Amino acid sequence: MARCSTGTTTGSCLGPLLANEDYCVFALTYGNHADLPWPLSSVGGLLPMEDSAQQLSEFVDEVLAATGAEKVDLVGHSQGTLMPVWYVKFLGGNEKVDDYISLGPVYEGSHAFLLAASFELFEHVGVRQDVENLVHFLGCGACPQVLAGSDWIHTIQEAGVYADEVTYTNIMTRYEEIVLPYTSGHREAPNATNIVLQDHCANDFVEHAGIVNDPNAAWFVLDALDPGSAGLLECVFVPPILGWSPDPTISNPAVDEAAVASRPGA
Repeated sequence: MARCSTGTTTGSCLGPLLANEDYCVFALTYGNHADLPWPLSSVGGLLPMEDSAQQLSEFVDEVLAATGAEKVDLVGHSQGTLMPVWYVKFLGGNEKVDDYISLGPVYEGSHAFLLAASFELFEHVGVRQDVENLVHFLGCGACPQVLAGSDWIHTIQEAGVYADEVTYTNIMTRYEEIVLPYTSGHREAPNATNIVLQDHCANDFVEHAGIVNDPNAAWFVLDALDPGSAGLLECVFVPPILGWSPDPTISNPAVDEAAVASRPGA
């Protein structure tokens, strides 16, 4: 099995790795402001997540048409684990998605940087919606949605995060500094597997952004897509990144990514 390198640029590992394993791999930049000049127009994850979910829905249909596959597998990171919940639950994705694999999942929202607490205070004084509208107006409709306690989080919690037809794999790291607590993506269900990397590889100190290049996480992605095909897990030492701190006020930029993989005729 080809391996990811812990030194690769964030997000450059899983696509080539899946392609080398004979998957047809497609990725999209969702939630970007396409009317802005480049490179601003290439920044994704900004639109309200229900808008991004509609983009994902159209993209999946294009992938299915291009490959002839009946279903796709979703592999997402950060917001890319959360936004597709809307697609699967409300836009018919439950009939088109087989495996739903999340790296750094955030189903219950994040408490990072005391932002969630701040918005709870705004709610207490009756101005939360006004603040969210302002953030939306400034260009990031998704930003307040990913916080614990947001209306968006409440909506998917009430609807149920999982769809019965889909198989879920949630891959988490204890060294999170963006998704807090790191168990935000841990949800039990008969069709879900929850994996904390350090329960299997104690020598893995990967954090939020680095998990997309983590060779141990990649093994679990491949095993989820095709159980037994990844061989034996040989834990690779992954050092903490330069400047990493368990203090949630000291962090590195997060990267939101989503990918769609399918095998023709699958």
